[in-house]
Amino acid sequence: MLHLDAVAHSIPEPVLPPKSLNSQISGILRATQPFLDTDHDWILQNIEVLEQQLSVYDALLDRIDKVRSGIQNRRDTVHRFMATYSSTLAPIRRLPSEIFRAVFREVQLSLRRNPPEYLFPLKEPTALHFSQVPWELSRVCGAWRDIILSYPQLWSRIVLQFGRCRPAKDLRDTIPALQTMILRSVQYPLDIVFEVGYSEIEDAAIEAFPVILEESYRWRSIE
Repeated sequence: MLHLDAVAHSIPEPVLPPKSLNSQISGILRATQPFLDTDHDWILQNIEVLEQQLSVYDALLDRIDKVRSGIQNRRDTVHRFMATYSSTLAPIRRLPSEIFRAVFREVQLSLRRNPPEYLFPLKEPTALHFSQVPWELSRVCGAWRDIILSYPQLWSRIVLQFGRCRPAKDLRDTIPALQTMILRSVQYPLDIVFEVGYSEIEDAAIEAFPVILEESYRWRSIE
């Protein structure tokens, strides 16, 4: 703080025109005093002095902005560390992984019985919705993601609904995601929902079907 105080005291004071000139400027602006040819030179001289001072202040402000940005970055780093350390004290951190798995599974079963509309939006959906439980919950935090990735049962229910979407776009998003879900389900029995709503995207559905057909020996149910 002492260094900052020293910097503040070192900032030059503005050198302004004398009051006598200010009164003349006021008179010219208010048209109570005529603008003479001789006024032109002294006005330009004062403008030049003021512009030079502006350049100095602008340079100081640029430097201050850079210093402030550096301070802000360091503060943000400290804040991130503080938030990380503080989060370890949250009561939820003391729950065992088994409790989380049970809750996640119950959420999945509940949504399976009563799926909310936002899971399956009508406006240009993709065939495999990333709002399905394992995708959605794994984005909450690293701890939840680790638990979900190590819980094959959550990935064993695969819902494919081919709706009003462009086939190329649909396959580009769907096939890799489908393969990922199958991989993460390990060898757990699969419950599959496979729906084709419109004939114009049947080709996309046909290309996706072999991916789950390869795992037919694991099918527990298919709709």
